[in-house]
Amino acid sequence: MNARTSNLILVGIVVGIAAAFLSVAAFGERMVAVAWMGDLFLKSLKMIIVPLIMASMIVGVTGLGDVRKLGRIGGLTVLYYAVTTGLAVALGIVLVNLIRPGLGIDVGAMGMPQQVMGKGELGFRDIVLSFVSDNIFESMARMDILPVIVFSLVLGGILTTVGKAGETVIGFFAGLNEAIMKMVLLLMFMAPVGVFG
Repeated sequence: MNARTSNLILVGIVVGIAAAFLSVAAFGERMVAVAWMGDLFLKSLKMIIVPLIMASMIVGVTGLGDVRKLGRIGGLTVLYYAVTTGLAVALGIVLVNLIRPGLGIDVGAMGMPQQVMGKGELGFRDIVLSFVSDNIFESMARMDILPVIVFSLVLGGILTTVGKAGETVIGFFAGLNEAIMKMVLLLMFMAPVGVFG
C-alpha cells in the first residue's frame, strides 16, 4: 500500500468517525439501524485473521531458507527474543507495581468474563500445554491463536527441509499470503464505512 492510499484511508476513517458522531447527535437512537455495517466490517476482519497469521508466518520462516543451516544466527535470534521478552516482562512488572492500575476499583462488582473464569490456577504446565492443540482446525475455528502460531512456525521450518515437495507447498502459502494481503487492502477501503457503522 503506497503512502497516498494510506492517507486516503486515514482521512476516510476520520470522516467516518466524525459522521458517526454527527449522525448520532442528529438522529439519536435511529442510527442503530446502520450498526450492521460495523458488525460486517469486524466480522470480515476476524474472518481473515487465521489465514493471514498462518500464511505470513509460514512465508516468513520459509524465507529464511533451510532451518538446519541457520546454526549460530538462529541461536542468537532465539536468544535475542528470549532476552527482549524477559526485559519486556520485567519492565511490565516494575511499572505495574509502581503505577498500580485499578487500585481502588471493586472488581468483584463488575463480574468476571466467561473466558477468564476458572483460570485462577493457571500454572507453568498449563502455559506450556497451551502452545499446542489437540486439533489445529478446532483452534483455528475458536480463534485460539497461540497453537496456530506454533503450528505455522514448525510447519514453515519443516517445509524448508523436505526439498522439492516442500517447494510446492511453500509456493501455495506464498500465493495465499499475497491474496490475503490484497483482501486486507480491500477491507481497509471498507474501514471508513465500518467505523461509521
